[in-house]
Amino acid sequence: MKTLDKVLSALQDAGFSINPLKCEWGVKETDWLGYWLTPTGLKPWKKKVDAILKMDRPRKVKDLRMFIGAVNYYKEMWPSRAHILAPLTEMTGNNQSKKTRDFVWTDDMDKAFKRMKSLLAADVLLAYPNHNKPFHIYTDASDLQMGAVIMQEGRPVAYFSKKFSGAQRNYTTGEKEMLAIVETLKEFRTMLYGTELHIHTDHANLTFKTATSQRVMQWRAYVEEYAPKLYYIKGENNILADTFSRLPRLDQDERKVEITDAYFVEADDFRDTLEDDDLFECFLSLPTLATPSHNPLNYKYIRDEQQTCTAIAAARQKHPNNYVTKELDDNVHIVCHVKTGKDPNIDWKIALPNSMLDDTIS
Repeated sequence: MKTLDKVLSALQDAGFSINPLKCEWGVKETDWLGYWLTPTGLKPWKKKVDAILKMDRPRKVKDLRMFIGAVNYYKEMWPSRAHILAPLTEMTGNNQSKKTRDFVWTDDMDKAFKRMKSLLAADVLLAYPNHNKPFHIYTDASDLQMGAVIMQEGRPVAYFSKKFSGAQRNYTTGEKEMLAIVETLKEFRTMLYGTELHIHTDHANLTFKTATSQRVMQWRAYVEEYAPKLYYIKGENNILADTFSRLPRLDQDERKVEITDAYFVEADDFRDTLEDDDLFECFLSLPTLATPSHNPLNYKYIRDEQQTCTAIAAARQKHPNNYVTKELDDNVHIVCHVKTGKDPNIDWKIALPNSMLDDTIS
């Protein structure tokens, strides 16, 4: 009751009110934002998981995106999610034109679909993060993908896995290993920033304060913001992260197709392609961008990518009335797109350069 009194007092002091009819009192377990909270940890809410398990095999790209989007909501729960979904995300990615893309359900896609459902059916439980105790991150990278696990007192708190983009696959081993650390820190910044952090890597060079390139120097500067302690761990002992980064891809046919159309991301139908456009970019529509402090987007990264995007520069010159610049963070100005006749203060979208499509879709 003392804890409850503190919570209610804090709400009262902040001027907030709660609806008693929408509250649960004295329960040990409950649902919250699609998760099931227990005294020892959290897991996906069975009601939501069952809805995903009942989904039929996708018959078109839109159906496939709905399935992938539902799975990705719980992306922190399963270590191998990105790798298992690889054959499915290839179909929804930016490597095929909307006009010419035919939805063909392959054996590899069917295996990935069924395997992901099997993984969803497994009962997983992640520990709650405790910011008064140290976090341990184990990272690793293979040729095609990166992986990490965040742990506290020997219990997993979150998993991370992501495939490398085409350009990233050409990085050196050291750069891939460093990128795995950087991407993990970015993904869980709100959890890890300001905590006691221990990072374990099986690439010994990363434990020394040396930089082999300008890229690595910038990454190391970002990592230093967290003031972590870096440890070298032999690859044979880095079993968890190594497993997540080296899971076999079901699709071995690595196709390189020239991008000839733009892709658009709508809030009501995420990642769904819309009408043809002559720009090599996609647009992200998020109403919550009006309150940047509640949005997890990395605005500085978007700004830097926009500044080097020739397509956006050409589009702004060709259609100046359809582009505005908005300050979405402290002194960070982002190029946004506005449809003709729409209110630029309400109906606008961030112009995402083509270089960010892999990160947006994966």
